[in-house]
Amino acid sequence: MSGGSSSGPGAAVAVRLCFGSLGSGTKASIRVPAACCGVVGLKPTHGRIIRYGGMTRSWSNDCVGPIARTVMECALLMQVLAGHDPKDSSSLSAPVPNYLAALEQGVSGLRIGIPTRHFADGVDD
Repeated sequence: MSGGSSSGPGAAVAVRLCFGSLGSGTKASIRVPAACCGVVGLKPTHGRIIRYGGMTRSWSNDCVGPIARTVMECALLMQVLAGHDPKDSSSLSAPVPNYLAALEQGVSGLRIGIPTRHFADGVDD
C-alpha cells in the first residue's frame, strides 16, 4: 500500500521515476503517501502554492504540496512552486521565504507541543 490519493506521486518519487512530484491534500494525502513510500511530503501553509488548474474537492481544505526524496529537494521544489497567482484568489501574496537558507538554521530553539490528554479523553483506564 502506498498511501492515499497522492500515492502515485509518492511511489514515482520513491522508485526514482522523477526528481519530485506534486501531491494534493485535503486531509493527509501528501504526507501519508510520502511516509508510506519512504520519501518526504510537505503540506505547506494554505495558499502558499497555487491551486489554479487543479480539481477542487474541498475549496477550504485543498492544498498542493511537494513530494521528494529529501528535505532539501522539497525545499528546492517549494522555492520554485511558492508564490502568488491572481488566478487563484486563495493564493498568498506574501513574499516567498528562502526555504534553502532556512534549512541552514537548524532546529535549535524550536519547541514541540505534545498533547497530554487529547487521545485519552473519555477513555477508561
